[in-house]
Amino acid sequence: MSKEKLNDLVRRSLLPRRNIVHWEACFGQLFPTEGTNQIVLFRRFFEAGFGLPTGAFFHGLLHFYGIEVIHLNPNSILAISIFIHLYEAYLGIPPHFGLWRYLYWLKPQPSKEKMTVEGGA
Repeated sequence: MSKEKLNDLVRRSLLPRRNIVHWEACFGQLFPTEGTNQIVLFRRFFEAGFGLPTGAFFHGLLHFYGIEVIHLNPNSILAISIFIHLYEAYLGIPPHFGLWRYLYWLKPQPSKEKMTVEGGA
């Protein structure tokens, strides 16, 4: 993605300013990799309404399953968002991880040993 497109995302308030969440572009990298406190995201996620910073429950799910945001397809992100919204907006309490695990499971694609890079879970 070009710097102009990144600036356009910031201008349209789809991506927070760099000094707020300390994002960086992966220009020139063959395969984007994250540091210990970073996640790799795609521009299309923001254009579809994905927002940063995400909450502790979302980060906990990623950590528990050992995946990154790029492994989730848009429907998976939507299911997580709806679950979190139900708890926080309607019930007024933090999401319950035990109920999440009871209702949902991780299905790696095509297999656990060979998960595809994008949308593999």
